[in-house]
Amino acid sequence: MNCFIFLIIFILIANWKQIIFFVVAYLRPKVKKTKLRDKWMLDVVKKKAGLKLKHIVVIESDKMYGGMSGIPGRPLMMLSSQLLKTLNKEEQEYVLLHEAAHFKYYHPIILAVSQIALILVGLYFVYRTPLSVAILAGFLLGLMFIQIARVTERAAENFAASHMENPKAMLSAVAKFNKRWKKSLYKPLKLISWNVSYEEKHRIAKKAGCRG
Repeated sequence: MNCFIFLIIFILIANWKQIIFFVVAYLRPKVKKTKLRDKWMLDVVKKKAGLKLKHIVVIESDKMYGGMSGIPGRPLMMLSSQLLKTLNKEEQEYVLLHEAAHFKYYHPIILAVSQIALILVGLYFVYRTPLSVAILAGFLLGLMFIQIARVTERAAENFAASHMENPKAMLSAVAKFNKRWKKSLYKPLKLISWNVSYEEKHRIAKKAGCRG
């Protein structure tokens, strides 16, 4: 039982946002999903990140988010419909490059291996321990994984900022994300999100050449 409780807490702490925005949305048959074959978008990803996408999966949602997954040689990018409606073309480039950087730098594999390693460590230590220890271990190792995930987020932010045609568009895109997030029901969970702070995103954009 201890191992099961630890596993559930770890997974929920480490992946709550991905579970809500991608896993649930992608698997629910009632959520509309379309394949977008926009030539400009696909060319941006190919020319600047070296990734060849057949299409981009657009998930119908009133939330703004993007994600990247797949296996080596078969990248899969997912964007929400609200993101495409809210961001202009220059701002969309920021998201495209950010998500492409994750696959380019093997972040899905790194994060998967990291999670497995932390889970195995946790299971080893909580076996035959009090339930309170299993619960605490789930929280602490979940938070540790989030710190690892944020390293990959920073790398993706830096890649996007340094490869954009207009780095100032990153600032306006981040401002739009921030505005939507302030109205989100998930705002209280900001501290346990993979994302780096909006203040840090601004610093990265300005370092890349912005003066906005």
